[in-house]
Amino acid sequence: MTQRLRDFPAGLPERLAELDTARTRFLDEVERARHDFDAQPDRDLARVISNETGALEDGSRGSTRWSLAEIVYHLHLGESATTLGLKRKLASPERAQPATVDRLRADWERISKMIGVRHTRVQAPARVVPDGAPELGQCLALLAESRRAFLQVIESASEKDLLSIALPHPFAAIGELIGISWISATAFHELRHSEQVREMIAERIAADGSRKDSMPEPAALPPALRKG
Repeated sequence: MTQRLRDFPAGLPERLAELDTARTRFLDEVERARHDFDAQPDRDLARVISNETGALEDGSRGSTRWSLAEIVYHLHLGESATTLGLKRKLASPERAQPATVDRLRADWERISKMIGVRHTRVQAPARVVPDGAPELGQCLALLAESRRAFLQVIESASEKDLLSIALPHPFAAIGELIGISWISATAFHELRHSEQVREMIAERIAADGSRKDSMPEPAALPPALRKG
């Protein structure tokens, strides 16, 4: 199960802390995946680490699964799309009454239950499907770049402004989210994919172990060829 962020973030500082926690957990999982690969180099695992073949996230492109590079690139695309949406809304003079705590809590509950839980599988919107993902190092650089842009938009707005705008989530079941709630949506999205990375590496290492267990024992050398 996804390592959920269990406490409702009452204000903007708590939302930003939630975002930072999720990013740290995701990068930790990426680093662990790379370490596992270094410790157990295998061609199938190499494809998982790079973007030669898919690795998980059933349904995103038919039966294709994503590689680690593609997961990182997907997060970059998603965060960039959120940044653009918020930037456009904040640039508009249109404002509603600031959202109530009850509305924000309802947003957060939907986000944590529907985005942050991986047993709910969905097909990624076309704009964030990671076709043409570059190699992993470049994807990580892009992810850092999209985070800087996201924070720049958040930090340039007042908390009241973030409470007074709303954007629809691409999944109708999640619905419209208040501007500040998109910080939590981004955090839980990363937690979701942190779990995906853990699953991906565990599956590949388990598969590698099964292959080794099923290999026949090497035939004994004839007595004349034995040393000693």
